[in-house]
Amino acid sequence: MKRTYIHYRILFLTLALALCGIKAFSQNVHEGSLKGAPLSERLFFGGGLGLQFGTLTLIDISPMIGYKLTNRIGIGVSPTYKFYRYRNYFGSDLDLKTNVLGGSVFTRCYIYNGLFAQAEYEYLNYRYNDPYASGKLSKDIWSLFLGGGYSQLVGGRASLYLMVLWNLHDTADSPYTNPVVRGGLSLGF
Repeated sequence: MKRTYIHYRILFLTLALALCGIKAFSQNVHEGSLKGAPLSERLFFGGGLGLQFGTLTLIDISPMIGYKLTNRIGIGVSPTYKFYRYRNYFGSDLDLKTNVLGGSVFTRCYIYNGLFAQAEYEYLNYRYNDPYASGKLSKDIWSLFLGGGYSQLVGGRASLYLMVLWNLHDTADSPYTNPVVRGGLSLGF
């Protein structure tokens, strides 16, 4: 029960920080206004794809869709699917295989010439078979990321981004080690 209470407090804090950032960055209404802009100019898309093969095999698919509040501030969601296979994790010829489902919500604020700050809340659910336990096991993991990055236009409305985030809820179960480095493609923001 205490973990759930802390979980909701951190989610509330993330949303509050995002709203404070929106208020601070939207003081000059005319500079970043999208008033009257069609929905197609407010939406942005993108995401990331990760592949790794070897002792640890990883397939990561994380599309993204967002909505621009202003020319400099956007909010979005990113559903996630990951497949892990770790050879001989439980012993000789006993692999760990897991499917991870989840997603994240984020706020991204562009500060200056492609530099941006980002706050993100992510929830992941691991499902796997443990040969030493009966049946499938499931584990819920959440993370709170804060950080920033750089976005470079590569043509039209397309850009590549690279960001460095810090997981403020780093636990032994977390799939990440700090800092978390991500890159991807964005269309429209």
